[in-house]
Amino acid sequence: MTPDTAMKYIESSGEYNGPADKLPFVSVVLAAYNEEKDLGRCIESLKKQDYPKYKFEIIVVDNNSTDMTAEIIKNCRVKYILETKQGRAEARNTGIRTANGDIIVIIDADCVAESNWLKNLVSGFINPDVGIVAGEIKCLEKEGLSALEEFLLKKDYLAQKQHVEHPFLPYAATANAAYRKELFDKIGYFTLGMTGEDDADFSWRMQIETPYKVAYSPDSVVYHSYEADIREIYRQKKRHAIGYVNLYHIYKEYRKHEKKRFKKIYWEYHSIARRWLKLLLYRLKGRITGRRLDSKSGNSSAPPVDEFQLIFETSWKIGLIKGSLKYRVWCI
Repeated sequence: MTPDTAMKYIESSGEYNGPADKLPFVSVVLAAYNEEKDLGRCIESLKKQDYPKYKFEIIVVDNNSTDMTAEIIKNCRVKYILETKQGRAEARNTGIRTANGDIIVIIDADCVAESNWLKNLVSGFINPDVGIVAGEIKCLEKEGLSALEEFLLKKDYLAQKQHVEHPFLPYAATANAAYRKELFDKIGYFTLGMTGEDDADFSWRMQIETPYKVAYSPDSVVYHSYEADIREIYRQKKRHAIGYVNLYHIYKEYRKHEKKRFKKIYWEYHSIARRWLKLLLYRLKGRITGRRLDSKSGNSSAPPVDEFQLIFETSWKIGLIKGSLKYRVWCI
């Protein structure tokens, strides 16, 4: 199968209502590196799943953590594996190789799953055409959200919907995804050495090399804690852009139609530069007049541009440029 003939994602919702003994055995795999803050909460949500306890196992791969992660895993009485080679793909591959399940489910260590999450996710495999099921990822809300966190919540940052609606082919972000175990025997494991785009790469390889499709299960929900540090968000967005370029480089033979016209590229960068100039002039005026600047107020002192959105766009474009130089491909 080629991407030209591949179908878009399959919608999957609801949960399996058949007898428990017909449910597949599931291996839930978590890769954890210095996750002492969130790991216990994640494992607790997994243990509370509305899924027969004898039908799933929890495997936590300690990716050579230097904090209390190892002790937390052992105290939670789940399967503990140490992977000393650093890397998300390395850790997950190690966990998958030791898994006993017919279905492999992957979740991030800083996520919390709803109680019906696993049952809803597994129900997507009732359709024999489905090889991967992508569950929904929502913001873990809390009191006293910062302006940045409110922005991320409004933007649905990291939501799975944007991944299954990718213009090339749908894919499942591994903060919440399930896979048929046989896929790893057929097409290999997650590619090592990537900067986070290994989940898209695996989904795309599956759709190109096998007849299987990606299903989207909006009722299979996990809640992800968002970073509140704009500098970390900036770095993360830039990494995502570099990974995007790498994927374009790998699959460019299939994606030639996605090339932008130079005029469109020019106006995108022109818009960013113009808004930065407006913001800098606004800041300069504030320093000269001594006016207090309140980005959340509705009065005349509010910034003339959405600062968080501008930072998002800037970090993405910088990542595209760096990625294009790194992989020697035009993707800006």
